Amino acid sequence: DLSTIPSSLIDSIDILQDGASTIYGSDAIAGVINIHTKNVNGLYLDTYNSTYAPGNYGKQAQFSLTGGHKFSRGSFTFNMTFQNINQIMANQGWFSKYGYLSYPQFPQSMGASPYGQILGATNAAGQAVNIPGSVSGLPMIVNAGGNGMNIADYHPDTFGVQYPSPTFNEDWGNNANTLTLEPNNRLRSYFLKGDFDITDHVKAVFTGTYNTNYAVDEIGGYPLSSSTPANGPNLAKALGLSSNPFGAVWYPTVSPNSYYNPLPGDTLSFYLPLYQPNRITYNNIKQYGFRTGLEGDFSFGENEFNWDAYYSDYKYIWDDGGPGNLNLVHVEQALGPSFMNSSGQVVCGTPGNVIAGCVPLNPFSGTGALTAAQANYINYYTFTHAWSEER
Repeated sequence: DLSTIPSSLIDSIDILQDGASTIYGSDAIAGVINIHTKNVNGLYLDTYNSTYAPGNYGKQAQFSLTGGHKFSRGSFTFNMTFQNINQIMANQGWFSKYGYLSYPQFPQSMGASPYGQILGATNAAGQAVNIPGSVSGLPMIVNAGGNGMNIADYHPDTFGVQYPSPTFNEDWGNNANTLTLEPNNRLRSYFLKGDFDITDHVKAVFTGTYNTNYAVDEIGGYPLSSSTPANGPNLAKALGLSSNPFGAVWYPTVSPNSYYNPLPGDTLSFYLPLYQPNRITYNNIKQYGFRTGLEGDFSFGENEFNWDAYYSDYKYIWDDGGPGNLNLVHVEQALGPSFMNSSGQVVCGTPGNVIAGCVPLNPFSGTGALTAAQANYINYYTFTHAWSEER
């Protein structure tokens, strides 16, 4: 990670096109970039602070302290660098708060409506069913503030098809507040090097580094729809089923027996742009290691030779993960049969066969969003841990 090398320490950079050298090992196939660092005598402070204007957002700050001393038979140099870059969300930038789908009369839009849409319906025999109110096969979208369980509270979605649209005032969406333009970043870098002349022709050298880099990135929620595929056999296995009823690939649909189905008895294909759960990636990188050895020179006849012998040990640790992925096992259960029990609570399953812990999903809410409980139930938190070591 070149960002962990303090710029105040760079003396020169060499680019070697031929990587054939035992110094660099088998990794140097195409060539080598050598970054030479300075030997510092004194103490230096380098700092800056900045922000974007207008708006005063995206503040950046860096503090770098470099010091060292040269003496008769050697030197040492150290550096500490701290860098903070504050997160910038897309809705903070004048150039990014509206999407390329914006229309001149409705510049606040970034895309289609976040309200749930019915794409199609089939009956128990698998035959297509005409959706009341549908025009020319357009999706039916629930009215803002409407009752998604009442098909009379829907209208044809003409976004991007008919313009000017008779329904466009309700059918725009903007999720710029869930998208990162510039990730939050925290960099910490520590560097130490030294050398000592053992003799006039032999020198001991040491270099050590310790760096951490933490970043947070938000990329918006997944669209949940009947085009979101899952592996059928794996889904059946995850659900603990003895046989696979899903085939090779399963696509989410709203069960004909879902409490929230506005056309009871029919299976619904649907589309729901999810703003929550938002996909957030937390990235934490740690690099540390050292390199020490001897180098020198000698003469043999009229020829002069340079030699070196080093030992190095560098480690790289990477942790990456976050919320916002979809748990398709929970999606299948939440879109399946559901009913209101005697306590007035909507639960998954059927009377006498309730799925414990399941939260039924309502993709046609008049609020244009899932409840917190629904979003949490289908949310899947991923985590990756990786490391490498080179000696």
